[in-house]
Amino acid sequence: LKLNDKIHITIYGNMPDEWFQLIFPNQRIKKDLYNNKNPYKLLNHYLFIDTLNYNNHSTALEILKLKIPFIGITNFKRYNGCFSQSLLKFIKMQNDLLTESSDQMLQLIDKYINDKKIYFSMCKKLSDNIDKYFTHEYYSNDFRDTLNEFYDSLK
Repeated sequence: LKLNDKIHITIYGNMPDEWFQLIFPNQRIKKDLYNNKNPYKLLNHYLFIDTLNYNNHSTALEILKLKIPFIGITNFKRYNGCFSQSLLKFIKMQNDLLTESSDQMLQLIDKYINDKKIYFSMCKKLSDNIDKYFTHEYYSNDFRDTLNEFYDSLK
């Protein structure tokens, strides 16, 4: 992935400085710790990238509440890797933000950071879908329908 001069990357997580500098020698890539009591820090970014094995949980919810996109990766082999993919599917954004492999993830990142029109179109869809699907009413109705389908299948 080639970084445009205007692109800066922040990687959130606890990792040793030596390890981080060895893997990411670019000055535009920095690390930081995220404090969930201060979600305003997230507003400084316009795209988040999910981790591969153990993905976002509460952070994914906070990012979506702020209507900022994150690119996820499917991970059916690990329970802890399924949360963000289920969120993206729930808000009907799996075709725009969910990938099957790290190569596909890099292609999608490249697409969004190099084409503003595509990025803004996806953000509009994300915002509309969050308003539609991230409601208590929609969740309650979906839960009710799922339960009814399950019990109907037992008859």
